[in-house]
Amino acid sequence: MNPMTWPRQIQLVAGVLVLLVVLGWGLAFNRGGTLSEMRLQLRAAETRVAELQRSLAEQQRAVGELNVVTGRRDAAQQALAQAEARARDVAGQATQAQQALEALQPQIAAARQALEQA
Repeated sequence: MNPMTWPRQIQLVAGVLVLLVVLGWGLAFNRGGTLSEMRLQLRAAETRVAELQRSLAEQQRAVGELNVVTGRRDAAQQALAQAEARARDVAGQATQAQQALEALQPQIAAARQALEQA
C-alpha cells in the first residue's frame, strides 16, 4: 500500500492525523518536563516548609525560655526591692539605737563615776 496512490482526501486526513500525533507527543513531553519541574519545586517548597517549621519550633522554645527568665528576673527584682526596704528599716533602727546609746552615755558615765566613788 503506497500512500501516494491513496485518494487526496485520505492523504490529507492521514497527514492531519500524523501531525496531531506529533503535536500530542510534543505536548506530552512538554508536560512531562513541566511536571518534573513542578515536582522539583514542590520538593523545594516542602524542604523550605520543614525548615520554617523547625525555625518556628526553635523560636517558640526560645520564647518559653525567655518567659521563664523574665519571670525569674521579676522575682529577683521583687526580692531585691524587699531586701532594700528591709535594709532601710534596719538602718533606721540602727540610727535610733545609736541615738538612744548616745543619750544614755551621760547616765552611764555618771553611774561609773558613782561606782568608782563608792
